Amino acid sequence: MMNFYEEFGVRNDASVEEIRQAYKTLARVLHPDGQLDEKLRAAAVCQMKRLHEILGILVDPGKRRAYDESLALAVYSNPIYQWPPPSPAQSFVSPEDKFNLARSVLRHWFWVLIGCVIVGSGVWFVTARVPTLTESAPVQLPVAAPPDGTGPPRQPADRSAGLQTAAGEAALPDEVRSAIRPQPPASRPVPDAPASLFAGDWLYTSTAAKSGRQNSAVFIEFLLTERDGILDGDYRARYEVPHRAASKSLLLQVRGRTPAGNSATLVWTSDDGARGEMDLLLQPPNSLQVMWWTIKPGLRADLSSDTATLRRR
Repeated sequence: MMNFYEEFGVRNDASVEEIRQAYKTLARVLHPDGQLDEKLRAAAVCQMKRLHEILGILVDPGKRRAYDESLALAVYSNPIYQWPPPSPAQSFVSPEDKFNLARSVLRHWFWVLIGCVIVGSGVWFVTARVPTLTESAPVQLPVAAPPDGTGPPRQPADRSAGLQTAAGEAALPDEVRSAIRPQPPASRPVPDAPASLFAGDWLYTSTAAKSGRQNSAVFIEFLLTERDGILDGDYRARYEVPHRAASKSLLLQVRGRTPAGNSATLVWTSDDGARGEMDLLLQPPNSLQVMWWTIKPGLRADLSSDTATLRRR
């Protein structure tokens, strides 16, 4: 059975404007003025009355809420939507069927007995405890014979009995000594974990100023570590500034992802608010070319870029 929304051809959450537009469309189709036959006109009058009643319910908030609640109640009262679903009727076994089953068992009692024996034997075989090799085989222990070589052997002797001194061990053959005290297995070398190509302590020292440079680095230490695919380190440098007696120091905090090749681009920041980028290039056998530049200058803007070649410590 169709509800009011389905008759108007709209959704349950349709707005009032959509409901009015659907009413106008249906009214143009079912209006009595469009019917020439009297019977059709009378039917159209009835349909228009129904449409008008449905419109009055759907455009009124209170009536529409009550109608939606009645729809929900009708849906959940349907046995299809009930949970848990009603259980099916239990199968009924008549006493006559039970009597026929017992009579069949008595008629074929021999084969039933044979089946029970086979099943019982299989269960016993599976669950029976089978002794293992270590439980069934006796353990051969060395025994100590009497000093004169006669008489039955005494209790099992300790392998190290009588061999506590170096002289006693030296008197035995090598084969016996090795059997009594077997040598521990040789330890296998543990391969070293693969180290990062860029991680390490990189240094640069120079006493001569660079030609054509305003500032010259006399000392650079780049301590770089790698963990979980991230490179992290501190770049410390000291520069000689012309016409100044004191030198200038630089500290950059560097961070970035570990690259797959021999070159990397990291990001650096400093304590004065500056930040920039740094390019690293590994050069065989054990050198690192560093080039850094400033993107955002900080409070101390007299050093903006530099290039240096470092060697691993």
